[in-house]
Amino acid sequence: MPTHECERQTVQALVPHLAETWNLCRLRSVAGSFGLDICPSARALCDCKGRLHAAAPAFTTLLRAEWPEWQGPKLPEMLQGNWLRPEHSQYVGAAIVANSEPVGDLRLLKLRHVSLLDTLTAREQEVARLFGSGSSHKSIANCIFHPSRSGTTCSPSTANSA
Repeated sequence: MPTHECERQTVQALVPHLAETWNLCRLRSVAGSFGLDICPSARALCDCKGRLHAAAPAFTTLLRAEWPEWQGPKLPEMLQGNWLRPEHSQYVGAAIVANSEPVGDLRLLKLRHVSLLDTLTAREQEVARLFGSGSSHKSIANCIFHPSRSGTTCSPSTANSA
């Protein structure tokens, strides 16, 4: 224990930084051991019951953009339960998009702001994907409006040959 006031103030100033460093190191260590790319900007670790074990500051900031009243340490109810199962690994809200993936017995959570692409319908996303892969407007139209001519699914190769 610090014996002088100067030492006490130094320890008091360092402890929050040490705690945050520990959180970030834990995130990187756990995710890295499973071969996952980890950028700690808006990442967190939680258990299957939705309780946070470690979270980067950007994670809590983005979470509060969607749920301003959220206090933690449990995730908001919309992100608990079914969402933490593998078949429900994405949540798209008004302000954020959240993804989760298993990391041992924990889940690695990734948050980001909602983009315009998140608001597209499945069909609009398909058209954007085909256009982005180099298909022409005409071939995309043929593929979308006459799927029997180009097979059962539209792919860049079938759209270009249509």
